[in-house]
Amino acid sequence: MLAYTTRQAADLTGLSVRALRKRIERGQIAAERTGRWWRISHEALVEAGLTEPLRQTPRVRVDLVVAPLAEQVKTQREEIERLRRRLAELGDQARYAKRLREQLSQEREATEQAQAAARGLMVELTAAVERRRLLGGR
Repeated sequence: MLAYTTRQAADLTGLSVRALRKRIERGQIAAERTGRWWRISHEALVEAGLTEPLRQTPRVRVDLVVAPLAEQVKTQREEIERLRRRLAELGDQARYAKRLREQLSQEREATEQAQAAARGLMVELTAAVERRRLLGGR
């Protein structure tokens, strides 16, 4: 329950503190005395026609808000886990592709060396054939 002092109620209603006390003494406004202070409930001010009722803020059911959010978080966690697995797979594939590139590079080097050796042999063979022809051989 919302309660005001006479000063707060006067500020809220636009009346003076003295006018409020007079109305309390005449019984026009319900109030409680605590020690030497008067406490006036908001409802008493509304009943006396001095202020408007408080607007009720709509209550939100937490379960209606939290449940969809929890489901969304669960879905996002599952998606993150799926992406982590996919990333691990791609990492494995990337390592495999790197090994294949290294093997291909080694095979290319070996092929180039073999081709260079074959060219060298062809040059030597051509030179030997040319020497033989020049020497009058067969």
